[in-house]
Amino acid sequence: MPIYIDGHEMGNLTQNDIQNALNAEEDKFGVKTLAIYYNKNDDKIYCICQGPDKKSIQDHHSTVNLKCDFIAEVKGGESTKKLKIKNMNILGMLTSRLAHDIRNPLSIIKNSMEILKIQNVLNEDSLKQLEAHDRAVDRIVHQVDTVLDYIQDNPSKVGTVVLCEIIGLSSLMLKKPNGVKINIPKNDITIQSDPHKLDTLFDNLIHNAIYAVGQTGEINIRINENNNRVIIEVEDSGLGISDFDLPQIFDPLFTTKQIGTGLGLVSCKNIVESLGGEIFVRNYPTTFTVILPKIYPKNM
Repeated sequence: MPIYIDGHEMGNLTQNDIQNALNAEEDKFGVKTLAIYYNKNDDKIYCICQGPDKKSIQDHHSTVNLKCDFIAEVKGGESTKKLKIKNMNILGMLTSRLAHDIRNPLSIIKNSMEILKIQNVLNEDSLKQLEAHDRAVDRIVHQVDTVLDYIQDNPSKVGTVVLCEIIGLSSLMLKKPNGVKINIPKNDITIQSDPHKLDTLFDNLIHNAIYAVGQTGEINIRINENNNRVIIEVEDSGLGISDFDLPQIFDPLFTTKQIGTGLGLVSCKNIVESLGGEIFVRNYPTTFTVILPKIYPKNM
């Protein structure tokens, strides 16, 4: 039976409707829903369905008054996993070129704003406006970096990493509201791992936590040892992740933010796994747990 991928508006669908669609058996048109992905940025749903032909997919969606923006057959009997890999490879080629093109003008804008600050020729209102522009540029830079970190499969360069040092540096470098407090662990642990990848990992996790708590809140970072492994936890006092969103949190392009790439957390997962570790998330309070070997595995 052919497999198709389609995209359409969220419409009047609820989370229960989506869950029911996933649990449903093959319908009267011979269509079975295999997976559903939702992107909150554009309020779009992408479905992977098994069915006789494209018309059956159209008929399947028409029963709930939905019109597909596109329907594409997955050739060669590709599995859902292979489809995701193929789509991400295509995305990688396009976004890598775009991201590098965006970096150059951003650097020029950033440098120009720094020169204006140094010259001290702006009044207070203009300076506040400049700070707002500065934050906007930083946000775009972070998104570009997130995309590049995800699509570039760089080999690990192992060295000695002092965890508190690298976590503390990430906390200092990231901009946050004055009402947000980040608690760095008092104890320290040294491991053998890739410092650049860990820097990116903690940047993403702490950046996510800052976004989650909003203008006021607390972020607690803890590190502990367990035999030959180290356990790092990043906990925030935000509202938490919905039970519906939680299972998809590490899926490519999935995001709960109004502004974001949907690649930050999946990039974290890729980094942790490339270093021989694991990453988990639990709710109430939202806590990301990273487990890494103290010594980078030779077989990686």
